[in-house]
Parts: sequence; C-alpha cells; structure tokens
Amino acid sequence: IKIQYTHIHMKTIDFTKIKVEVSYDGKTETINIAKDFANFCKMRAIDIGLEEFCRTIYFSTGEIEVPQEYVAPLVQILSLPDCPIFAFIKKELIKLLKEQ
Repeated sequence: IKIQYTHIHMKTIDFTKIKVEVSYDGKTETINIAKDFANFCKMRAIDIGLEEFCRTIYFSTGEIEVPQEYVAPLVQILSLPDCPIFAFIKKELIKLLKEQ
C-alpha cells in the first residue's frame, strides 16, 4: 500500500506590515492594519473558529498563517459596505488573501 500525503499550503500574511500604494504616482507606505481589521472582523464573524482567528490577527507581531477556509470569509468581511478600512487598503488585503 502506497500512502500519499497532500500538503495544504497555508498563506502567510503580516497584518502589521501591509504595503499599500498611497498615491497615483506609485508612492507606497507600510501600515499596520492588524488591530483595526481584527476588531472589525470579530464583530462580523459568524464562526467561532474565525472569531478566534481574529484574535490571532489582533495580537500578531509578524507573519501568521491564514487557514484557507478563512480566506473567503475574510474577503467577504472586507467587502462589507460598513467596513471602516479605506478602499486602497482593502484592495491590497484582498489581493494578499487571494494570492496562491
């Protein structure tokens, strides 16, 4: 019998250092979105596991692994009209979450 293991690749994101374009001429800045994003997500998470992951984001100090099952819910939360995060930051965060 041959056993084959499938490795599930988890994406890593540093929510404390999100590089965003802040002007149309390409100027970039690195911002810390961890606490604001985590607090907003916590209040909209309908899954206990996702709510706990929001805690991980909040207290993160560097790169963290984002479980694949939370990518779509996080993107949906970012897409909510009442999300207080500016559009240029949302776009970068969504891009990072969706990258393979």
